Amino acid sequence: MRKQISNLTPYTDNYFINCIYIEYLSAIKALGGDINGIISNTTFHNLLIQNGEEYALFVIDAPKIPLIQSMNECGIAFQREYIKQEDFVSYIEEQIDHNRIPIIAADGMYYRHPFHDLFYMKAHHIQSFVVSAYDSDQRIFEIVDVNGFKFDTHDFCYSNQVSYEDLTTCHIKSYETEQRYYNDGITVLSRMNEDLPVYSKEDQKHRLISTILADKKNILEGLEKIKWIADHIELYHEDADDSFNNKIARSSMVYQYDMIFGEEWSKYIELWKKSYKEWDTVDLAIQKNKILNQNIKQRFVDRFKKIYEIESQIYESIFDTYQ
Repeated sequence: MRKQISNLTPYTDNYFINCIYIEYLSAIKALGGDINGIISNTTFHNLLIQNGEEYALFVIDAPKIPLIQSMNECGIAFQREYIKQEDFVSYIEEQIDHNRIPIIAADGMYYRHPFHDLFYMKAHHIQSFVVSAYDSDQRIFEIVDVNGFKFDTHDFCYSNQVSYEDLTTCHIKSYETEQRYYNDGITVLSRMNEDLPVYSKEDQKHRLISTILADKKNILEGLEKIKWIADHIELYHEDADDSFNNKIARSSMVYQYDMIFGEEWSKYIELWKKSYKEWDTVDLAIQKNKILNQNIKQRFVDRFKKIYEIESQIYESIFDTYQ
């Protein structure tokens, strides 16, 4: 017997923020929730992370209200469970039977990835899967997963099939890794009511503006951190994963502004595209340097100065216009 969650397909509009956001958007959209309520609830700012005598830039998303509360406002219920190995299969089947969407923590070391073999039986890798269907005769689960290596294609979020046994192992092993998954256990999303709220375009705009204004202090301080790095480039060291995260944040801004404001904020969208291009150049150099291991810091000075100028221009205009 095969059962599936109606309308659950991979969210491939844009690689928005990170894997878990993309999985939540896939699930919320399938349940009929208004994803723009989620997209308009966050902004970003820069942190300066010290590691010994070196410093890295790290961009974090800053929701105005916690993500779970934001989902609740969109009519989506959130719960988290911790299930024993012997109960895993029946629990997942039960959720799908009732059109509740399970998102499970997993250790990618036990997952046969269709696009690469970087982790399978080689290295622990914290991740998660949306479980969209099951076939009890073939003992197969269907999942939705996110592949960051394909972030700039429509394959970044995809469907796959995993046996009951393998998915159980992936999940149970996630409890044994040294670094517990930030979204561990099993998250279950479901509709709170038959009729879910829908945000008008004006509501979405107001929500995003108020989110940005609420984070003004952190945003302005974060801009100064970019400038500080440009002035102290000899102290700069960026992990390749963090560099990728910094780039994705800018891509997410382009998408967010376009989704909520469209042509009305075209000048900001074009500026974010320019900032993304600068970060992309930095990221490509850092990714390449994982192999070359050269001192390439001086190459980034002008890039960071340009990023500072672009993003300062964006926020000065927004704060002057809407505050």
